[in-house]
Amino acid sequence: MYRGHFTKIPIIVYTIIIFVLSSMESGGAFNVLGVDKILHLIEFGLYAVLMNIAIISSSNKYLIMNNCYYTVLLSMVYAASDEIHQFFVPTRDCSIYDFMADVIGILIFLGIFKIFLRVVKSSYVFGKVKNS
Repeated sequence: MYRGHFTKIPIIVYTIIIFVLSSMESGGAFNVLGVDKILHLIEFGLYAVLMNIAIISSSNKYLIMNNCYYTVLLSMVYAASDEIHQFFVPTRDCSIYDFMADVIGILIFLGIFKIFLRVVKSSYVFGKVKNS
């Protein structure tokens, strides 16, 4: 099997996990002092990283060249659909503030991930990492 297919499995599984958790009724335990916003930030930040891995490992050169754009776009679309979905779940609500936390997480985590990739790539280019 082509290696690129394996890199899509984590984003598919994570998408399903988010959907299932969003379908459960909220107990309100994380609504204290913005903890829920931090969880939204982390949740969709990780989503963006997994989405970016799936995109950069695809065979589509256009997607690869524009990977940040498509990562942000697809992650934001899923974040918005998740908020709309929660409107129909008892004890949950559709919140623009949750969506904003999702978008901030997407941008922060993607930025950190891209910096990490550049550091790793430059380490290999300049011979700082030796082959075993």
